[in-house]
Amino acid sequence: MKKRWMAVLFILLMVVQLAACGRTCKEKDCKEEIYDDGYCKYHYYMNVGDNLLQDIQGMFEQKE
Repeated sequence: MKKRWMAVLFILLMVVQLAACGRTCKEKDCKEEIYDDGYCKYHYYMNVGDNLLQDIQGMFEQKE
């Protein structure tokens, strides 16, 4: 009985691992693997840079 549960657990872990490795970037038409926060490396840094520019613009708009 214990061997059967170990086999089921092993199969379940393999399925979960395969599903996790198959994820791709959440940007439209991008098939790269996920780097961080659901984006590939390129789109992640593009998103971070865009957020940084918006923060900087917000700082200058508030001072006027």
